Formats: sequence, C-alpha cells, structure tokens
Amino acid sequence: MQHSASYLLFGIDQKLYALPVSKVIRVLPAAETTPGQNLPPMIRGLINIGGEVIPVVDIRSRPNRTDDEIDPEDRFILTSADGILMALLANSVDDVRELAEQTISLPLEDDPEMSESYSGDRRRGCTVVSTVDDEIVLIQDMRMFIKAATSLPSPADLFNDLPAPSEPEAMSHSASGSHE
Repeated sequence: MQHSASYLLFGIDQKLYALPVSKVIRVLPAAETTPGQNLPPMIRGLINIGGEVIPVVDIRSRPNRTDDEIDPEDRFILTSADGILMALLANSVDDVRELAEQTISLPLEDDPEMSESYSGDRRRGCTVVSTVDDEIVLIQDMRMFIKAATSLPSPADLFNDLPAPSEPEAMSHSASGSHE
C-alpha cells in the first residue's frame, strides 16, 4: 500500500515549497505588516486577524534585507504548529497535491549536492525534498517557524518605540469603532 500525504504547494523567489495541509488554516491576500521592535530576522512584522496579533514569517532570500513592499499577488498562509499561530508570506499559492512517501527524499543535509545547492533553504527550515511534475519541491519544517515565533519579545516590547497615534486620529478610530 502506497502512503501519501496532502501538501499545499506555494512559491517563494522562483522556488516551489510545500507545507502539510494539516498545518494550514487558510490562505489570505497579503497586506502590509505592522513593524515591531526587536523582531527576529525571519519575522517580517505583525498582522491582526480577529483581534489576535500574528507574526508574519518571511523566508524570502534577500541580500541586505530591506522592507520590500508586499506585492498584490502575495499571500499569507495562516498556519498553526504546536498551538502557535503564524502567517507565512508567499509569492504565490499553487494547489494541494498528494505526495507519495516514496517521492520524498532524504533530508537535505544527507545529500552533499543538494545540501550545497540549497544551503540557504536548509537554514530557513526546509529539511526534505520531493518532486512534482519534475520540479523540486522543498518541504518546510514547521519547527523553524515555531522557533522564530516563540523567540518574539513580549507584546509590550514589540510596540515600545512606535509613535502613538495623534489625538484626532485616535479619537476618529474610537468614534467610528474601527479597530486595527
């Protein structure tokens, strides 16, 4: 009997990645994030969904990382692992595929050629690879995201140095009942 599991395929920087569907809550259009202080390098910023502050994990490879604008085609993949809610920033979300156990190869570090070619991806939490339609798929290890999300400072420290809204702006938000 052939064993397989469902994975959500998504693109980041011209590479194809996968997350187990069991870890995906939903996919949302990406929006600008709120900056925070002392965020780990992998955390782009924070978003508010239903009153819950959620870290946005950004594994895109950018030399001399700057705060790139979010493209209208980008997506947030809302995911949960070990009870920690987070959003993964992706350039595209493709589809859900069944990956047979036999198509999933050894961990990247066990294959010297793959290890060298994908060393940056390994540091970003890709531990094993598979192929879909002859294209390499990097399977994301959720433990890397958990590590980044759990290393966040306290909520008070995240927003310490952000400017407070001006008086009229603060009043208009409370008068209209809008919450951001």
